[in-house]
Amino acid sequence: MGASLSVQGFADVENPEYQKHYKAVSFCVENGLSLPKETSDFFKGKVGMDDLEDIRKESWVDAVNHGLSVELPLTKIDNWGLVKEIKVSDIPKEVDRIIISIEY
Repeated sequence: MGASLSVQGFADVENPEYQKHYKAVSFCVENGLSLPKETSDFFKGKVGMDDLEDIRKESWVDAVNHGLSVELPLTKIDNWGLVKEIKVSDIPKEVDRIIISIEY
């Protein structure tokens, strides 16, 4: 029997950085505009592990309505793969909390 370990970082909707970019997304959708580079970069790889531009523009607001998540990379640091690490530098600054889940 195997198990898998998943570690995700989340930015909640109350996060000020998230709020700034969420408002930009809403504004752009309402006015038919493209995203500013800073907002595009903020959501890069954090919308179902995709970029915001990879989904239909009409779905942008719904896609980021409940915050965002990013898979955090686990690096093996022993010979057997039993000990893993996440480097602090790999955690995006907007991450408010980290969820660790084990699936059997």
